[in-house]
Amino acid sequence: ILLWDLPDRLADGDTNEAGRRCYDMLKPGGMVVVCAATETKKNTEVNAFVLQKDFRVALRAQPHLNLPLHARKTGDLIGVLDPLKSVQSFLFRNGLREFIFCKNKK
Repeated sequence: ILLWDLPDRLADGDTNEAGRRCYDMLKPGGMVVVCAATETKKNTEVNAFVLQKDFRVALRAQPHLNLPLHARKTGDLIGVLDPLKSVQSFLFRNGLREFIFCKNKK
Protein backbone atom coordinates (compact mmCIF):
# COMPACT_ATOMS: atom_id res chain seq x y z
CA ILE A 1 0.00 0.00 0.00
CA LEU A 2 1.35 3.45 -0.89
CA LEU A 3 0.26 6.48 1.15
CA TRP A 4 1.67 9.58 -0.52
CA ASP A 5 1.10 12.78 1.47
CA LEU A 6 -2.12 11.32 2.91
CA PRO A 7 -1.26 11.24 6.63
CA ASP A 8 -0.48 14.97 6.53
CA ARG A 9 -3.93 15.69 5.05
CA LEU A 10 -6.11 13.73 7.49
CA ALA A 11 -7.35 14.86 10.90
CA ASP A 12 -5.92 13.00 13.91
CA GLY A 13 -8.80 10.55 14.33
CA ASP A 14 -8.86 9.81 10.61
CA THR A 15 -5.15 8.99 10.50
CA ASN A 16 -5.61 6.34 13.18
CA GLU A 17 -8.51 4.90 11.18
CA ALA A 18 -6.34 4.85 8.03
CA GLY A 19 -3.68 2.92 9.97
CA ARG A 20 -6.24 0.38 11.16
CA ARG A 21 -7.62 -0.04 7.65
CA CYS A 22 -4.15 -0.64 6.22
CA TYR A 23 -3.55 -3.24 8.91
CA ASP A 24 -6.84 -5.00 8.10
CA MET A 25 -6.14 -5.04 4.34
CA LEU A 26 -2.59 -6.37 4.55
CA LYS A 27 -1.72 -10.02 4.54
CA PRO A 28 0.92 -11.11 7.06
CA GLY A 29 4.26 -9.78 5.80
CA GLY A 30 2.50 -7.11 3.70
CA MET A 31 4.02 -3.63 3.56
CA VAL A 32 2.93 0.01 3.61
CA VAL A 33 5.10 2.82 2.22
CA VAL A 34 4.35 6.30 3.56
CA CYS A 35 5.82 9.37 1.84
CA ALA A 36 5.56 12.78 3.47
CA ALA A 37 7.33 16.10 3.15
CA THR A 38 9.47 17.43 5.97
CA GLU A 39 8.02 20.25 8.04
CA THR A 40 10.07 22.80 6.04
CA LYS A 41 8.96 21.51 2.61
CA LYS A 42 5.19 21.27 3.12
CA ASN A 43 3.13 21.88 -0.01
CA THR A 44 -0.29 23.37 0.64
CA GLU A 45 -1.50 22.39 -2.84
CA VAL A 46 -3.40 19.11 -3.08
CA ASN A 47 -2.31 16.92 -6.01
CA ALA A 48 -3.32 13.58 -7.45
CA PHE A 49 -1.44 11.12 -9.62
CA VAL A 50 -2.99 10.86 -13.08
CA LEU A 51 -2.26 8.67 -16.07
CA GLN A 52 -1.65 10.71 -19.21
CA LYS A 53 -2.44 9.68 -22.79
CA ASP A 54 1.15 8.51 -23.30
CA PHE A 55 0.78 6.33 -20.17
CA ARG A 56 3.09 8.50 -18.12
CA VAL A 57 2.19 9.29 -14.55
CA ALA A 58 1.96 12.98 -13.69
CA LEU A 59 0.74 15.19 -10.87
CA ARG A 60 -2.43 17.20 -11.37
CA ALA A 61 -3.57 19.92 -8.98
CA GLN A 62 -6.88 19.21 -7.24
CA PRO A 63 -7.98 22.67 -6.01
CA HIS A 64 -11.54 21.45 -5.41
CA LEU A 65 -10.30 19.21 -2.58
CA ASN A 66 -10.19 21.28 0.55
CA LEU A 67 -7.88 19.13 2.66
CA PRO A 68 -6.10 21.01 5.43
CA LEU A 69 -2.42 20.44 6.01
CA HIS A 70 -1.36 18.96 9.36
CA ALA A 71 2.38 19.21 9.92
CA ARG A 72 3.27 15.97 11.69
CA LYS A 73 6.62 15.16 13.21
CA THR A 74 8.34 11.90 12.33
CA GLY A 75 7.34 10.19 15.57
CA ASP A 76 3.71 11.15 15.03
CA LEU A 77 3.75 9.72 11.50
CA ILE A 78 5.17 6.45 12.80
CA GLY A 79 2.46 6.35 15.47
CA VAL A 80 -0.25 6.76 12.84
CA LEU A 81 0.37 3.27 11.49
CA ASP A 82 0.44 1.49 14.82
CA PRO A 83 -0.02 -1.62 15.07
CA LEU A 84 2.18 -2.04 11.97
CA LYS A 85 5.88 -2.49 12.66
CA SER A 86 8.20 0.28 11.46
CA VAL A 87 10.86 -1.41 9.32
CA GLN A 88 12.82 1.45 7.74
CA SER A 89 12.76 5.23 7.46
CA PHE A 90 14.58 7.55 5.09
CA LEU A 91 15.08 11.29 5.02
CA PHE A 92 16.04 12.63 1.61
CA ARG A 93 17.78 15.95 0.97
CA ASN A 94 14.93 17.15 -1.23
CA GLY A 95 12.69 17.31 1.84
CA LEU A 96 10.92 13.97 1.46
CA ARG A 97 10.49 11.47 4.29
CA GLU A 98 9.75 7.85 3.47
CA PHE A 99 8.68 5.16 5.92
CA ILE A 100 8.22 1.44 5.39
CA PHE A 101 5.92 -0.54 7.68
CA CYS A 102 5.21 -4.26 7.78
CA LYS A 103 2.44 -6.42 9.17
CA ASN A 104 4.02 -9.17 11.26
CA LYS A 105 3.95 -12.64 9.82
CA LYS A 106 1.92 -15.08 11.88
